[in-house]
Amino acid sequence: MPWVTALLSNMHYRTEDEAYGRLVRVLMATMPPGIETFRIISMVEGAPTRELVLPRASLERTIAVSGGGTEILADARTDQTDVTPVPLLVNTPNYDWSIRPVYNQSFFDPNQPYLYQLLAGLNGGVNVTSQFRVEGEAQVNIVSNFGQLLPSDSQLPHVRSDQDLYYEHGKNGIAELQASYTSTLAPGVYALARGGILESMFDGVGGEVLWRPEGERWALGATLYEAWQRGFDRLLDLQPYHVTTGHVSLYYQSPWYGLDFEVDAGRYLAGDSGATFSITRRFASGVEIGAFATFTNVPFSQFGEGAFDKGFIIRIPMDFMVPLDSQSELNMNIRPVTRDGGQMLQPEMLLYDELRRTDYGELQDNADSLVHP
Repeated sequence: MPWVTALLSNMHYRTEDEAYGRLVRVLMATMPPGIETFRIISMVEGAPTRELVLPRASLERTIAVSGGGTEILADARTDQTDVTPVPLLVNTPNYDWSIRPVYNQSFFDPNQPYLYQLLAGLNGGVNVTSQFRVEGEAQVNIVSNFGQLLPSDSQLPHVRSDQDLYYEHGKNGIAELQASYTSTLAPGVYALARGGILESMFDGVGGEVLWRPEGERWALGATLYEAWQRGFDRLLDLQPYHVTTGHVSLYYQSPWYGLDFEVDAGRYLAGDSGATFSITRRFASGVEIGAFATFTNVPFSQFGEGAFDKGFIIRIPMDFMVPLDSQSELNMNIRPVTRDGGQMLQPEMLLYDELRRTDYGELQDNADSLVHP
């Protein structure tokens, strides 16, 4: 059966199904009639993550009668790809850069119930090879009213409760400067190693592994990092504190009402151990709202105000707000009070988030975009 293979690196559309749908329209319009099958391989960070094989006749029939994506998937074959090398989509090295707004906030401080900071972030990266990347972000303060918070009285290492010192003394600084290497160890098994300035408050070196069984809506991940606390000016100096931190994470993308569940168990930045439980609901617009709570071996009395870490999760895709296709989104974890217990590293992106668009569950839930991209 004659077929054509297309490599897809989706850096534009929020769902992979929409990218599939637009690509197959191009293939149907440009490929000769003798091509009966379209084989599409999704590429993420230079690694093949999913293979979708679509019969041309099924596509043409379903589109002609305005059918649904589930009808196409019934005739399609989908699987996570093996580790066989595939040709590169672009030459390396290649470069990218962007400017984006960055927003920080703090609620419910006794002196000032609402504090805010707006910065301009200039970020860029170099893909040295298809799997090795160096990237960074510098931030410049635009407006801020931080500097009025009460000094932290935390009994734990001050891994987050001194946030106002970073916001005040590090208004203009380096938010991220790291190197990373991504690889596919086996079908459905991915690995990432990274090191450098991982976030505004911590440098680190370490990595993570993610296993996504094919045909399942759950995934299992693990992270392990050695982290060093950064200076308050957010430049290159370090403070004496360092810690080994890591978690085992279980993800489940349910088929019910857009509900997703996540459990992260392990050692946190302050040296405490426990688990974080999260639940979110994603709506058809792409907006995601949820809540999280963390319980560790730190007694409530030692944790301080709030007793344990908890808050709300809000993710708003930019293409929901502007008439443009984009993968950018506004991420906010809103805590009633920020303490030091139950705090995790916050690198730019975890493997699960990076690969989420090519999940089995995402493919099923957004199948109609194959027909109506």
